[in-house]
Amino acid sequence: MRITGEATSVPEKKRQSDSNCSKDKAKVSVHVYDSDGKLAEEPDGWEKGHFAGAHVIPKATGSYFIIVSVEESPEDRTHWALVYGFR
Repeated sequence: MRITGEATSVPEKKRQSDSNCSKDKAKVSVHVYDSDGKLAEEPDGWEKGHFAGAHVIPKATGSYFIIVSVEESPEDRTHWALVYGFR
């Protein structure tokens, strides 16, 4: 399974004045852990600005935790993040 995450921040002034404004991008990382808290991803994960991805080959059916971290952002708060997975 491949997991991809994205985060974007929009400055407060721009949000209030223009809902279709250009977006300032945050830098994110994505990591996947198994139910024991061990890193479960393959080494081919990647980070590129406000996008990041992880590749997981589950050893068994179970619970996995996806952690999206905002590593850097032009704003104090990043206002949304999106995570999706596919086979």
